[in-house]
Amino acid sequence: MVLKGKVIPDLTQVFHGENAGVIDKFYSNALATAIGFTSVFDPVMELFAGEHTHMEFSATSADEQLFLTAQGMDFQDPNWSFQLIGPDGNVAYSDGVHRSHGGTMGHCGRMPHVTATRGKGRLSLMLQRDSADTSSWVGAWRLMIAYRAKDMSAMVMPDLGEMMFPVAAGPVRGARYARLLQPMKQRLAARSVPSKQRHSLDVRPGSTNSDSEQACSVVVNVYARTRLRFGLLPQTGIVTTGDTFEVKIVSDVLAGNVTHTRAFARLVAPTVDIAALVSHVKRSDIPATAFLQGSKALRFDPARVLAVLEKKDPKLAHMRDEQVQVYKHCDEPLSVRADKTNIPGVYHLGVYLEGAYCPEHNGSQGDHDHSHDAKHDDAASCCSHACRYERFTRLINLSVAAVKKKKSKTVKSRATKGVKKRS
Repeated sequence: MVLKGKVIPDLTQVFHGENAGVIDKFYSNALATAIGFTSVFDPVMELFAGEHTHMEFSATSADEQLFLTAQGMDFQDPNWSFQLIGPDGNVAYSDGVHRSHGGTMGHCGRMPHVTATRGKGRLSLMLQRDSADTSSWVGAWRLMIAYRAKDMSAMVMPDLGEMMFPVAAGPVRGARYARLLQPMKQRLAARSVPSKQRHSLDVRPGSTNSDSEQACSVVVNVYARTRLRFGLLPQTGIVTTGDTFEVKIVSDVLAGNVTHTRAFARLVAPTVDIAALVSHVKRSDIPATAFLQGSKALRFDPARVLAVLEKKDPKLAHMRDEQVQVYKHCDEPLSVRADKTNIPGVYHLGVYLEGAYCPEHNGSQGDHDHSHDAKHDDAASCCSHACRYERFTRLINLSVAAVKKKKSKTVKSRATKGVKKRS
């Protein structure tokens, strides 16, 4: 809490508190890091009333425990229904609203131990393998989320690129701050905002003909206590405007071997220097409702001031949204680079990583091939065809601040001045 707004080691955020989803993710990440968990999957999804969706994440034999949180952004527990279905199709958790949706309860082997907590639209699950069978732990887990749904007739199938959009970057489409000036019922959902496709990852979910209903977002965080850790490591904590913004996808594999197969990245960055814009705001531009009476920290609510400015000029809140290339050089880890960092502000990066994990051999074994060219896309080629390889996925994000360069001051000594004067 005391380091808000600063670079925090082992956490993937530098800017906290712009929206409720960011605050929730900040505290979830802080708690997970404190108890030895790392982030493996952290999307945000917008649902209309009556819709449900499935979010899939993977577990390997390197994962000992899973910690999952899902927060409905209306904070109304009766509006949300959750189910978690294991790799073998058995229901690990269900709140009973929609019985056995896509799962069964017939497994007779050892099952993972699940502890659940519900309250104010939030689900917290702690899953421990507890000697569970491989079939009920290793593989794809599926989290079903339903928002004010009486039946399962409207299923949303989110595209990968949509889930990669970082929650800290704000709405994926539409107004960013000006929404605060509208009543809740008049705010247009981001999925309903018409816009051109910006890149190959900018694919909105298919329609279920429910866009006339109320919409709400849900923030999902999945963490693992694992021997297969991945993270995003920026080359510098704070980027200077004009410099290259580079982030490495680092791994820490305590046991086993990994072959990377695919990686995608989505960058969201500012197009206007908001700090410089707000610094020239006059008192007449501040609405009366923005002043914070009795506050010692802030004289006015900056979000409402930005909302007024955005209403006058919608372009100031437009974000730079693009797909960025993931590079691989020899034995170095995968990296992402962004060259255009001329605008000060917070740069958000969402990365999806998919690969194969072999628990039977370490990376130092001589029978491993660590090449990453097109000939080795098959996960089995990292060891041999007899190896028991396991698919893993990671969906993680990072926020890095870009600041203006400080003007260098040239200090002239008296001796130098004297030489110039005599000459």
